[in-house]
Amino acid sequence: MLATETTVRLRRVAALGGGLIGIAALAGCTPSAAGGTTGSGAAPAGGSSAASADLKDGSYTATGHYQSPAGDSMVAVTVTLKSGTITAVKVVPKTPNPTAQQYETQFASGVGAVAVGKKISGLQVGAVSGSSLTSQGFEKALAQIQSEAA
Repeated sequence: MLATETTVRLRRVAALGGGLIGIAALAGCTPSAAGGTTGSGAAPAGGSSAASADLKDGSYTATGHYQSPAGDSMVAVTVTLKSGTITAVKVVPKTPNPTAQQYETQFASGVGAVAVGKKISGLQVGAVSGSSLTSQGFEKALAQIQSEAA
């Protein structure tokens, strides 16, 4: 009978340990309470910093479209460039859906910390402030801005 109790206890400890490992693994998939940004903001390998340097300084605005569960969504993006580097950024939610607008507002509040000071060429911001889809519209707007500044 003692062997059976020991076996049951070992199984409980193993199950508890496995559950904790699973929770720890999932915790790495969610944004932090402090704003939760992912993505390095660095240009991908092979990206050309020379291309960024050739861009005209100034402020540029574009609208980036992306698909959300609410359908077609969009954000207006204004960036100021100096030598191909983003020195200021503003994102304005343009989607009429209240849920999508909430995520776009969260994104807008945190994107400056991720984008300002980075080269526009190849910038990928990923999820910002818990908003993972808005970045798609943001990056499409950046591509338009980069073309316009060339």
